[in-house]
Amino acid sequence: QINLEYGDVANQAQADQQGWNTADRVSGWAGLVITDHTGAKSKPLGSVEVRQALNYAFDGAAVLKAVGNGAGVATNQVFPDGGDVNDPSLNKTYAYDVAKAKELLAKAGGAPNFDQWKPGGLVSVGPFLTALVAFLILAFVVYFFIVKPYEAAKRRFVRKEEVDATPDEDTLLLREIRDALVRGGEGPARV
Repeated sequence: QINLEYGDVANQAQADQQGWNTADRVSGWAGLVITDHTGAKSKPLGSVEVRQALNYAFDGAAVLKAVGNGAGVATNQVFPDGGDVNDPSLNKTYAYDVAKAKELLAKAGGAPNFDQWKPGGLVSVGPFLTALVAFLILAFVVYFFIVKPYEAAKRRFVRKEEVDATPDEDTLLLREIRDALVRGGEGPARV
């Protein structure tokens, strides 16, 4: 019996059809994190205007739709919506505004040349955990219900063959008849 299974919004309709009880919780986060405030790794990030422009150019609602299938809440914070440390008043601080982003880039001296642009990987944790749990369950079933019984049966069969390795009198007689028929009935068969 499975008491808990991680899923994603794509599976919600199927869960509802099966009559499963579901609970919605944040299981992942995707967004833009700028950690190089001094420009040590990428010089343009040393400019506050460039960092602000990136924030204005980042469309959190579009990311939510693409990565989270629309499930969740678009926020510019890494803290889950409704949590104790999430401050909803901050969500409009860098509302998506391409014109404002262009204005800030012009103020910073034009479009920056990012010689080293390596956005981090976006990983949706829910589907990953679902796949991991499914793999572990499948591995358990295959090992304990297929591999182990097969190996046990194979060992029993090999032991039985070893015990029955010496032929009985009937088998010896049948071999002699076979050999005689092959030779065309010429004399006694050699065993």
